[in-house]
Amino acid sequence: MQRPQKSLLKKTDMHLLADIIWDAEVTTLDLEKDKFAIIERALLFGWEEHIRWVRNQYSLEDVASVVRLSSNLDARTANYWSIRLHIPRTEIKCFFKASAII
Repeated sequence: MQRPQKSLLKKTDMHLLADIIWDAEVTTLDLEKDKFAIIERALLFGWEEHIRWVRNQYSLEDVASVVRLSSNLDARTANYWSIRLHIPRTEIKCFFKASAII
């Protein structure tokens, strides 16, 4: 029985992603398995070239899913992508974080 092929990153992709994924070894990333984390980091910390790479690598539905489900996105990033992808703010998890009231 053959093991499934890991979605490997090219060397140029590893170099690019190392800029935004500093707390993990990029050589161990799997494009499919780590899709959510890769897209989330690109949205949060990426420059134009990171976003371009994500748009070439993943579907807009994948990006929209991260925007909807991530609790780590800051309000500015979530708002920008909600406008770009026509996602109602009511569908975006990070807008509904519980705040601690002291």
